[in-house]
Amino acid sequence: GYTAPATELQRRVAAVWADVLGVDRVGVHDGFFDLGGHSIRALVLAAALREDGLDVSVRDLLELRTVAELCAVLAGRGAAAPAAPAVAPVALVPPADRALLPSGLDDAYPLTQVQLGMLVETLSGAGPDGRRPYHHVVSFTVHDERPFDEAALRAAVAAVAARHDVLRTSVDPTGCSVPMQLVHSAAGVPLRVVDLRGTADAEERVRRFVAEETDAPFDPTVAPLLRLAVLRETDAAWRLAVTFSHVVVEGWSLHALFTELVDTYRAVLAGLPAEGPGGSPPPVRFADVVAGELAALDSAADRAHWTGLVGRYARFTLPAAWGDPAAPARWFTTRVRFDDLLDRLREHASAARVSLKSVLHAAHLAVLGRLTTEERFHSGLVGHIRPDVAGAERVFGMSLNTLPFPHDRSARTWRELVTAVHATEIAQWPHRRFPAPAVPRGGAARLTEVFFSYLDFDDVVDDRVDLGSGVGGGTTGFPLGVTAVPGELELTADARAVTPAAARLLAGLYREALAALAADLDG
Repeated sequence: GYTAPATELQRRVAAVWADVLGVDRVGVHDGFFDLGGHSIRALVLAAALREDGLDVSVRDLLELRTVAELCAVLAGRGAAAPAAPAVAPVALVPPADRALLPSGLDDAYPLTQVQLGMLVETLSGAGPDGRRPYHHVVSFTVHDERPFDEAALRAAVAAVAARHDVLRTSVDPTGCSVPMQLVHSAAGVPLRVVDLRGTADAEERVRRFVAEETDAPFDPTVAPLLRLAVLRETDAAWRLAVTFSHVVVEGWSLHALFTELVDTYRAVLAGLPAEGPGGSPPPVRFADVVAGELAALDSAADRAHWTGLVGRYARFTLPAAWGDPAAPARWFTTRVRFDDLLDRLREHASAARVSLKSVLHAAHLAVLGRLTTEERFHSGLVGHIRPDVAGAERVFGMSLNTLPFPHDRSARTWRELVTAVHATEIAQWPHRRFPAPAVPRGGAARLTEVFFSYLDFDDVVDDRVDLGSGVGGGTTGFPLGVTAVPGELELTADARAVTPAAARLLAGLYREALAALAADLDG
């Protein structure tokens, strides 16, 4: 039931919550996750509360969860400290390197260590299956009652590129003392239009297009590391395709880019300025993300946290018998549907006062626990390293970091497990900017063999873009990746580590775990 705010502080906080979360009203006992909250929404909400003079962190929102609990803590705190200033252009370039930078730049800053690892794997060339790691093609259908207008889209692309550094970025691996990414003042984003209307083999031509784009790698030294195409399928719909290097962009950024392009395109069609919705550049830039990583590398507390974790927990490894090392490299995806369980899983998340992400992550860890004799192990959890400041959600870039997540098999019930998983996610939040490549690996080729990632793009994509129509391809290089979206798990595996037969068995284990969790939170 709804409980109205009773104090001036509660009314002030609830009003900000309602505005940021897009709801009519917020009761003092309404859960943040029940209202659609997640880590990036927490970032936006915390920034809005700080702008209102309240000393609130993202961790506060993830841990306290309600207006009542948050206000009980805020009553004893002072005003929020001023936000740290944004990083000035080229401030992160070592002084000796600044004379080596080419002309025509708006900014330059080092690659993050995760970006550098991706770049090395990308430059190593295509694997035996012909696919290059971290080279992706994604396309979605855009529904529009008006005929497609190529000139309007080109104007929209130019406007969006002008306000986002990532659309004007190239990489210089060797010209400076550290590998550098360069933000050019201007870089035309390639856009081609392919008319498929009236063709009998439109679906085959889309698949052929994806294959051609997959086989056309980027030169990382030439901006931008992204190109666009429009595939005109009918008069009422067209497919917007993006080929991109994962070195410079990730999923949230990509979906936000889709939406911003479509919004700006429609603004141009309506005769509005090309700046369109959200027209001004974000107040922070990807340079601020890089600065956060550099600060984490200098933090003794961050380094000790991750070194201690991998020292106390064994590295999870996939069962050797599940793979076929002699098989040619081939990544494939197996899907596990659980939309029939989704409402019940959401109810359990609410009852346990955790996020749906934590519930699905717990099921994932329970499955991994059946595949090892280790009582305590760590596997990978994908998170973001955006700064906790206003506007950070609008910064396009490669802001992901896959860090080890500890797990032990001591939980007796699902409720205990999901609660422990959520608590551990919160405890690791302050240390999330420490780059995974800097965490000790104990001689292993990879810090983690398996990663879990939770994707929810409802904030940035609605009925303007049809996500269900997506076509694309690309690999991450991990032996096994488990990606959760509401209603489905995607298991992407390298056949050398997990054969298709083993993947089917694994999918069955995930389905059983989710069904058991949905059936009884205290089971």
